Amino acid sequence: MPTPEPNNSNDGAAAKGTPPRSFLMIWFRCCNAYGRLTKTADGTAYKGRCPKCGRSAQAKVGEGGSDRRMFEAE
Repeated sequence: MPTPEPNNSNDGAAAKGTPPRSFLMIWFRCCNAYGRLTKTADGTAYKGRCPKCGRSAQAKVGEGGSDRRMFEAE
């Protein structure tokens, strides 16, 4: 009897057959907390909210942008 191959993936999206969503890490100064901005479906921006107070933040995607993956929000 063949043994199944182990699934070492911790990504729930991959298990569901959907690609993982792109994101940016962000430090919300308002509550001293880290959060994520996830890429919108149309790919024109990253959007998210502070995990503690719910304050919204967004970053637009465009030419001449940054290759950084971590930012701060006031």
